[in-house]
Amino acid sequence: MNHLKFIIIFLCSVLLIQLDISFSQNLNAEIICPYSIKSGDMFPIIIKVKNDDQSLNSHISEEFQLISQTAIFDQDIISIKKGVGTITTLVSANENFYFYVDGLSGQKSVIIENNLPVIEVQGQITSDADWTSGNIYQITDDLLVPVNVTLSIHEGTRVILAEKTNFRIDGKLQINGTNEKPVFFQPESADTPWGGIIINTEIDTTIFNYGIFILGGDDENHIFGHSESQPVIMLDSTNFNINHCFIIDNPGKALGGDHSLISLDNCVISRCDTGGEYHSCLVNMSNSYFLEIPNDDGIMVDDDNDASYFYGIYNLSAPNSVVKNCVFISGKDDGIDHNGANLLINNCWIEGFYHEGIAASNANEIWIYNTLVKDCEQGIEAGYGEPYVNINHCTIIDNEIGIRFGDSYTWGCEGHIEMTNSILYENADNILNYDLSIPGPVTGAINVSYSMTNDEEYNSYPNCIEGIPEFDEDFLIIPGTTGTGLASDGYNMGRIDPSLSIDKNTLNPLEGVYLAPNPVYYNSNLVISLSKNAEVEIKIIDINGAVILTKKMDKLSSGSHSILIDFTNLPHGVYILNILVKGKWSENLKVIKV
Repeated sequence: MNHLKFIIIFLCSVLLIQLDISFSQNLNAEIICPYSIKSGDMFPIIIKVKNDDQSLNSHISEEFQLISQTAIFDQDIISIKKGVGTITTLVSANENFYFYVDGLSGQKSVIIENNLPVIEVQGQITSDADWTSGNIYQITDDLLVPVNVTLSIHEGTRVILAEKTNFRIDGKLQINGTNEKPVFFQPESADTPWGGIIINTEIDTTIFNYGIFILGGDDENHIFGHSESQPVIMLDSTNFNINHCFIIDNPGKALGGDHSLISLDNCVISRCDTGGEYHSCLVNMSNSYFLEIPNDDGIMVDDDNDASYFYGIYNLSAPNSVVKNCVFISGKDDGIDHNGANLLINNCWIEGFYHEGIAASNANEIWIYNTLVKDCEQGIEAGYGEPYVNINHCTIIDNEIGIRFGDSYTWGCEGHIEMTNSILYENADNILNYDLSIPGPVTGAINVSYSMTNDEEYNSYPNCIEGIPEFDEDFLIIPGTTGTGLASDGYNMGRIDPSLSIDKNTLNPLEGVYLAPNPVYYNSNLVISLSKNAEVEIKIIDINGAVILTKKMDKLSSGSHSILIDFTNLPHGVYILNILVKGKWSENLKVIKV
């Protein structure tokens, strides 16, 4: 009998191994990198682990090795976190080569081009220009694209910048990279980081598609914000869309913004001084990864290195900024720092931050929906000032403190935390209400309902329970276990399927609209933020009610859209811009044509 049991166990083990091998073979690596380089050059690589249907496999978090038969990498181990990882290595090769990721299917071919013509540029570009992959463009000193001049940088182009050199855009810059041939910004050497791209374009929208940016943000004359570093891309009173771009291994912060409209989608930011810092901006951020901010060396030196920092509001009539479907993993300060902003966080994963996963302070409001906060010093905090924090369908687990009212300052907190439909579990202290300025708890500061609090005081709050949740690998509770169907809306407590995610615009897909500039001289950009796909119709109406222009859009996808509206031929005066969504929800903006 014992021999039979051994044989059965052995056969089961073999079957499991075969299933595991089969599972691995169903994963492939989408590899994004420069399509051509010089031998001995710096070589950034971005890996996304994909399933057979090309969806991202966010369950893979481990180290993989890069393999090439003919090229040599000085670093060949890449750390993947929730399906995404980046590395910058030096590569040596005598001829064109390919490489792959050990354990994953898929490979990438790279061309060695040691003798491409080098065009040196500095000073000012005086007329519209196109930069193409047939040349290397070397910016030897600060370069300006002036007003009314457009520079287009096309797929596969390499741009090399001298030490501390800056690229200022007062006109228009378009980066037109592709998945196979991204545009690549790099320094002259690993020891001479460049400065930044400074964009101050009030009329046109700057659009970056598929760009890679390494070793920038090192000019101390252009320091912006806290942590005292220069942004690799600085946005000053401008409209900016950045899509499928990769800002990695930079001594400066990835992005900086001041009074700008910013849309960021499908980007990866890793090992930068700060992920992004936005002062009085309207930001729409989606489907993006923020990893290892500023690095993952294990040495905890706090220098305000937030993955994303939002300070203040664009203006009183602007809608809230949005962070949606984003991943934040590993950082030395906060995952998201809200300081007087109006901010909506929806369906995000925040893990491994030395201070707060989400820190709210100063004033205004933050809404946090369907989000996981894990392995941080504090999960979600309402700190000093008067922040209003609304937490709904969140899971907050394995932090030192789950949610906290008050912080480490003695400035006092008069805000409020409202939490519902959420799960707190295995935090050293699940809920803490303690203001150092008193010192002690603030009466009525935290209200909790329909939640699994696992806290002796808050278990007695309306429809709250104590329990041990059973999770799947996405930290959704397993149906039928504790918390099933006990949320106020009939869903499960904690995180829920993103397709069921409820935010404060559940019915109306219109999350916000904004027009800039306004007053308008010629053209203006209408920014529309949608929570779901919708048909949109735009009308310009004069003060007598006459419709001057009607523009019907094809069905727009969820997310942020920037639409150019031409006011050039309209007489000076006041107009109403009417935005009609799905023929049902309407928003009006007053426009002044000057």
